[in-house]
This record gives sequence, structure tokens and C-alpha cells, in this order.
Amino acid sequence: MRSRACLSLAVAAVLPVSSLFPTRLVAQGPVVVPATPAVRATGAVRLSTLTGVPVAVPTNAAEPGVGANAGDPGAPQDPAAAAEAAATAAAANARVQKWKQLQFDRRPSTVLQAWSLPELKPYDPAEEKEKEAKAKLANGEVPPPAAPPAAANETPPVLNESATPEEIEKALLQQLGAQPGGLPAGASGANAAPAVDPKAAAAAAELQLAEKKLQRECEMLQRDVTLGRWHKVAEFLLTLPEKERKGCYEHFARTLLQHPQGPQDQRLPPNLQEKNRFAFEDVFAIAALAPGGFDKKQVGLLAPLVQRAFEAGSVVEEFLRLLGVEVAKPAAEQRLDRREAALLLAAIGQDLEIGAFLPSAADAEKDNDREGLNLLARHALAMFGKEKRNQFLETARNVTQAALAKGEIGDTEKAEALRRAVELA
Repeated sequence: MRSRACLSLAVAAVLPVSSLFPTRLVAQGPVVVPATPAVRATGAVRLSTLTGVPVAVPTNAAEPGVGANAGDPGAPQDPAAAAEAAATAAAANARVQKWKQLQFDRRPSTVLQAWSLPELKPYDPAEEKEKEAKAKLANGEVPPPAAPPAAANETPPVLNESATPEEIEKALLQQLGAQPGGLPAGASGANAAPAVDPKAAAAAAELQLAEKKLQRECEMLQRDVTLGRWHKVAEFLLTLPEKERKGCYEHFARTLLQHPQGPQDQRLPPNLQEKNRFAFEDVFAIAALAPGGFDKKQVGLLAPLVQRAFEAGSVVEEFLRLLGVEVAKPAAEQRLDRREAALLLAAIGQDLEIGAFLPSAADAEKDNDREGLNLLARHALAMFGKEKRNQFLETARNVTQAALAKGEIGDTEKAEALRRAVELA
């Protein structure tokens, strides 16, 4: 019914009015409506002019967001700047969330596979068209030939009064660019496609492109981790919001041990599964990634990586040698300092080897280094357990008493010293 009404309107636009309405139409005279003169206000209109009652109006009044109020904090912000700031914050949050969802694979088989594959490149929208073309060629499909362009001098057919309804409908559909049975362009109906906002479509396309670019960037990052390109990880961390970098780094260090679980892994017990592998140099490189410098409180994140290196066949003597080389560097070049090296050795159960990285008992007591005194006590007890000499046991008692002496002491150091004092009593 609606299509026929639209067709009638179109017919009226093509055929002469006399052919549609044979009866003479009598023109009626126009109704004259007196016009009200419009006065454009060039300034503020006082209320007394409208109501006849004197009203006091402040002389310094200004419109909101104009003049004196323009610089106020409560003044309206630029919508474009606010939208850009919101988009930037959303993009930064998307990067953080994507980072925390990543899994990294450093299993030996994956490393070999990554070396054999070509390097990934940043996402290019042209890749989609190339993939579609290759898929069609692989399936034996041939792209259809392009339709010939319409002639420039082609004119619509001319209809006369003797034209049949079928000829009229066909001519109208041809002129309006519609298909038979459809609605003309611009007509509204229940089956008509809703209008698409160009700005919304452009924003959706831009968002989709940004997601694809971020996905490819994360895939490149996973490959860099697999191949031990830690400087690439440092570059990615710098693209994250500054307040989120430390948490993202610690999350990264905790998840490095976990390899992606495939169907073949689920059929094997955990002790037979291939695991992510690390070398001692990887541990130092990961320590150097810490935003703002490595903190001794983050030593616990490196201990499992060192243990995984031991499981792969590395030996303690080599690790001790590398630690010695590291702490001998200038302070600006050290990835781990002497205290962090001692804490790392203590975290992996190597109390017997931490003596070379600790100060003397006198220096630790002079500097009120309660943490150092506790480490000295642990080293002395380890030496006593190895050599069974009472000299080391006496040293452990003395440094424990010094750790519990009056002065400023942290709760953690105090609890450790008290526990050791009870054991030595």
C-alpha cells in the first residue's frame, strides 16, 4: 500500500497535472495574514519594558561562559578537547588491559619456531584485501568483471498520456535508481534501511582499526619476549600510563613462568610438560626493565626465574660469577646492586653465598642497617651448619642482639630477629 502511494506521488511529478486531474480546478485567492513586524534585539532588553514594572538589573551581568565567567573553572569546556581527552584515556586503559591479558611462551620449541618465521610488521589495512584476494584464488573464484559505466548523454525516457501503468512504473524506477518491488530513494517505510550517521560510522571504523593495530602490536611483543628482545618490552612499557607502569611490570614478571596451555599439555602431567626457559642474563635484563629502577622489594619476582634457570641445567657457581661482575660495575650501570644480589641469593636459599655481598657487622651496626644484620645472622648460621664451628654461632647471636637493639627498626626486620633469637636461646 505504501509503495503504491509513493508510486502515485512519483507519477504526479512526471506526468502533467492536466492528465491526472481532467476536471478544471478553480484557483482560490490567497488569504492575507497581517504580518507582525519583527524587531531584532541589538542589546539587552529590560524587563520593565515588557512588564511595565521597574526591575533592577545588575550592570556587570554577563552571559555564562562569556566575558568574566570565561576563565572560571566551572565554565563549559571545549567539547572537542573533552572528547579527545576521553578517547586518549580509553586508549591508554585498553593498552593496560591488553597487557594484563597476554601470555608469553618461552619454551624451547616455541623459540625455534619463532626464529624460523618471518618478522611481524605493524598492521596495515591493505592486508585484509590481500588475504581476501588470496583466499578467492585458492578457492578457484574469479572476481566478476566491473560493470560498464553509464553513458553520459543517456536521457530518461519521455512518457505521454497514453503510457500504460507498467511503463510508467518501469520508467520511474529507472529514474529513481530503485529495483522493482522496492522503495524509491529517500522513501521511508518499514522495510527501508535506517539512515547511517557518517560520523558514527567513521568513529566505529577508527576504533576497529585501533583495535587491530593494538592486537598486532601485542603479537609483536609476544614474539620479542619469546626471542629475548627485552629492550622491546622496555619500549612498550613506556607507552603505558606512568602510574600503571610499576604494576604492569610486576604483573609481567609474575606471569613469565606460565606458558600457554594447549591440548597436548592437558594430556601430560605438569612435571612432564615443556616449560618456559630462562638464562641468568634474562634475569638481569628483566630486572633492568623495572620502571624507576629495580626495587629490592621486587627481588621475590626474580627468584622463580633463577630457580627455573637452575632446573634447566645452569649452576650456582656461574650465577655467583655473574653477580660479582654485575656489582663491580659503576652504580649507574648496575642492574642489581650488592644488597639486591644478597637478597636474591637469600630468596633462592643460598644463604651460604651471601657473605661476599654483605657489609661487616660493625658497619651494619654503625649504619643502623637492621636488614643487613639479619642477613649477616643468616649467613653465620649457614656457615655453622656447614663447618660446625661455634665461632659462627656466636656471630649469629651477636648480630641478632644488635638487630634487636634500641632504635628505629621495621616490623619485618624485628619479627625475623625475634624469631631467630628464640631459636638461638
